[in-house]
Amino acid sequence: MDTLVILSSFPRYSHYQATGSDQCGTLELELQRMGFVSWLDNKAADLTKPGMAKGIKQTGCFLLFLSKGVLAREFVQFEVQTALEQGKKIILVHETVEAHGKFDFASEKASAPDMMKNILEDNVSDVL
Repeated sequence: MDTLVILSSFPRYSHYQATGSDQCGTLELELQRMGFVSWLDNKAADLTKPGMAKGIKQTGCFLLFLSKGVLAREFVQFEVQTALEQGKKIILVHETVEAHGKFDFASEKASAPDMMKNILEDNVSDVL
């Protein structure tokens, strides 16, 4: 799982590494080109749950990159729960290309834990 923090407004990005890592890496590069300072958690020294929670606490919002299998990931669920507990705005962006782990809303929601289903119901997703 990679997480990206933009220092000006501090959004934090979470995704399933197997199906969203390339996309979040590209997002990081594009934001840097626009002058934002960003951070991906897979480059961080502390990838523990306390380290993730600390990073989320310092953010202004939380971006969840939706790709195949993301809602079932333990650390993604932890980060989403932490963001919710801290009252962070949740931003959803979803993959639409099958070869890159397209997020199928119906099937992913059907197998997701209730908390993750609520994330889909309570937030609108944009395409990256």
